[in-house]
Amino acid sequence: WRGGLSVSALQHAEERALLFAEWVMETQKNPQFPLALLSGADSPMGTVSGLSMMPYIREGRRILGRAAYGQSEFLIREADVRKDMPGGRKFKPTAVAFTHYDVDIQGCAYRNWKTPWEAESAGAQEDVVRPMVLPLESLIPQGVDNLLIGGKGIAVSHIVNSVSRVHYGEWSIGAAAGATAGWLLKQNQPDLTPAEIVPKKLISQLQRHLKKQGLRYS
Repeated sequence: WRGGLSVSALQHAEERALLFAEWVMETQKNPQFPLALLSGADSPMGTVSGLSMMPYIREGRRILGRAAYGQSEFLIREADVRKDMPGGRKFKPTAVAFTHYDVDIQGCAYRNWKTPWEAESAGAQEDVVRPMVLPLESLIPQGVDNLLIGGKGIAVSHIVNSVSRVHYGEWSIGAAAGATAGWLLKQNQPDLTPAEIVPKKLISQLQRHLKKQGLRYS
């Protein structure tokens, strides 16, 4: 994989979107709210197909985070967010963001015309999902000291991503990353990096700053 988007995947996605639009218009007719696909050279989206110029990427590449101490890998796993699974860890001591949602996951219909064998059976209703506390470790990538990750790229598994990827979670993560970056700049320590906040026992100061900003992390 060398970056960028797969042209064949985009073509399949476009075909699927158009077929879905056709199905909606044929089966969900409502005289009060007529449905139409506005396509052609003058379409509102600026494309002949009538679809948007860029696709919505539901899930992209994610990082491996850093454990709070040392350089070992960190990843939030399914057991960490499920009430009905043993082995879940608690991240409140280093929490910077918060969310709560279903394990909302669906597999691809196909990939290269083959069954993708994805985790579509892992879905779970919100009542068996713990309120999800996101620790600072999940925002700090391996091998890069002066960087914080926001949105969908944090250190979570494919299944956990289905909990944290929705709007509230993304906003909470982005706000935490931005507020943490601002807080670091105010410390008058040019060499202080995100990975050093926990080892230097500064996490409580950061959490107080987040709270003053009106952000919720637990």
